[in-house]
Amino acid sequence: MVVNPCTGQTRWIEPISNYNMYDRFALGYTNNNNKLYKSYKILRLPYEWNQLEIFELKSNSWRVVANTPPNKDLHTYGRGMYSLKGNAYWISYVPFHFDILSFDFLTERFRRLCLPFQRLG
Repeated sequence: MVVNPCTGQTRWIEPISNYNMYDRFALGYTNNNNKLYKSYKILRLPYEWNQLEIFELKSNSWRVVANTPPNKDLHTYGRGMYSLKGNAYWISYVPFHFDILSFDFLTERFRRLCLPFQRLG
């Protein structure tokens, strides 16, 4: 369910495929050509990382995204997600390495942002 906190409007969104309780979701937006409106989107990260999906609120439809995460051994850490200027961010973990995973809703691509200093053990 998506809720607009300003208007109180709610919208129920059915998943495109089977839902797993370990799936992760991120809300983001794109600002098309500096127009006054924003295109809000929901990214679904399935637990198995096998098929990414995006729901666009303005078209009221799901679609499969061809892009895959940068590394199949990648795991997001915790259930939390952060948002900044329409993009989504997670703390991620690849064996022996923590960094930040970013998803750009305009290009619909993942990017890994390495942390400047890491201490293991």
